[in-house]
Amino acid sequence: MAGSSEGEVPQAVLDPRRADALLVRGRLAPSADLAEFVDYYWMVAWNLREPYVAAVLGDPCIHLSFETKIGARLTGVVRACFLHDTRGVGRVFGVKFHAGGFRPFVDFPMIELTDRRGPPSELIGWSMPELEQAMDARVDDEQGKRLVEAFLRPRLPAPDPNVALVRRIVARIASEGELTRVEALVEELGMTKRALQRLLHDYVGVGAKWIIRRYRLREAAVQLDEAAQTQQSRASAGASLAALAARLGYFDQAHFGKDFKAMVGKTPQQYLQLLREFG
Repeated sequence: MAGSSEGEVPQAVLDPRRADALLVRGRLAPSADLAEFVDYYWMVAWNLREPYVAAVLGDPCIHLSFETKIGARLTGVVRACFLHDTRGVGRVFGVKFHAGGFRPFVDFPMIELTDRRGPPSELIGWSMPELEQAMDARVDDEQGKRLVEAFLRPRLPAPDPNVALVRRIVARIASEGELTRVEALVEELGMTKRALQRLLHDYVGVGAKWIIRRYRLREAAVQLDEAAQTQQSRASAGASLAALAARLGYFDQAHFGKDFKAMVGKTPQQYLQLLREFG
């Protein structure tokens, strides 16, 4: 991808080694005047002989994407793993807004977009036929960035201090592996639990419990991939899962497995087996 740099595609494609073998992925940083609201731009391209269904773990951010033959789509926070069918030749250019960064663009809380995906014209009243045509015809990713930023600039909202606050909260959850309980986060922030939930429902679309669970289970998926690459025995893998569940704050392995399946779509054991089959 011209102008792209390697990095994790937002929303965390599961089974990353298979994705890396089949997809070309990259990202670009936003221009300085959009950096308060936009985290980065992400790109995925493919040229496949056989269809590939990518399993994607949602993140606590809003995404605006432009896909070949589909056009523009706005995606709210998706609480469970969702599937993206890639076949033939195609490409996607996406905008990942910071956690809370899309809220100032509209006049309603982000919880109204949770688990929703569709044309921006239907979800938020943004009609963009000319931009969609230009994105389909773009020469490279740098041009895609210029086109999208030219569309966003006239719509940039006034600075909102809550955006920075939400970013700090989500960044803290993402970086602190030992943070597994909402109560610990509330105590650290000096906020009431009710105030935190109101803020996150408004600016993100989900509560603190979901965000904590998402990042801890993402860590679990990464560790399972590492276990698959080292070809751990079933016995040692089982012991590792029990230890992982305890480290992530689960009372027992059964509750960990239930949450993992609810978000990822497979039990930890099934996911580990899928990784081993590819590796």
